[in-house]
Amino acid sequence: MDIPPGSYRVSWQATDTGPYSDNFVVYVQGQSKNLLVNVVIPATPKGEALFTSGGGSFIVDVETSSATWTITFTWLSA
Repeated sequence: MDIPPGSYRVSWQATDTGPYSDNFVVYVQGQSKNLLVNVVIPATPKGEALFTSGGGSFIVDVETSSATWTITFTWLSA
């Protein structure tokens, strides 16, 4: 996805759909790979992280084996 320069709040929510607890890991990758989230669900089912972008194209890499999830980027300032 293309992200303009600025600061962002990244809100996420994950629901474990498997029989055991699951790791939920989120990276944002552009020029470098930045770890945004690394939690165990269902112990931590939602949260927020801050992300600063210099602008450009990014890939959101979500790693989980059995969770459904949503992630929202909210622009805070330039």
